[in-house]
Amino acid sequence: MSKRRVREIPVILALFLLAATHACGYYRGNLALNRGDYREGVRLLEQAVAEHPDWANARIDLGRAYLYLGRDVEARAQLASSAALRPSEWRAIYYLAVADILDGQAAKGLARFDASVYPLELFLKKDIMYMTEALISRGLPRQEFLDAARNLLNEAERRQMMREMSSND
Repeated sequence: MSKRRVREIPVILALFLLAATHACGYYRGNLALNRGDYREGVRLLEQAVAEHPDWANARIDLGRAYLYLGRDVEARAQLASSAALRPSEWRAIYYLAVADILDGQAAKGLARFDASVYPLELFLKKDIMYMTEALISRGLPRQEFLDAARNLLNEAERRQMMREMSSND
């Protein structure tokens, strides 16, 4: 290995550490949410947003965490901020629609999502709306509804990725 390459190693390690530190609170916050520790998730995600206010995904997940805790006003603020930072971020619009649904305004929420502009295929958008309507009709408790909505989004993202990968071939 050349001397030049050896000198680059500390710089590369420092960049890795910086990247890990940058995302640490965000990922730890999501892990807390996934295990049902919403208060810890909020604490860590609030820290991530405070350190990186322009991080749209951190704001979405903080908004989602607030929804789990019934802190709907704060959830809407984070989700609206995320949508403003990245207008093509459809998850923020979907969770705003979910907040409407949880407020008993299902028609408003579904209309919000239907009117949104985002990079999803039309078939997937209609599928998400149909599945969300099915969730609403089941009358699930708040946390079960939020879990089901999150699973719906995870599946939609997976299907979108698969479609994009197959179209690139």
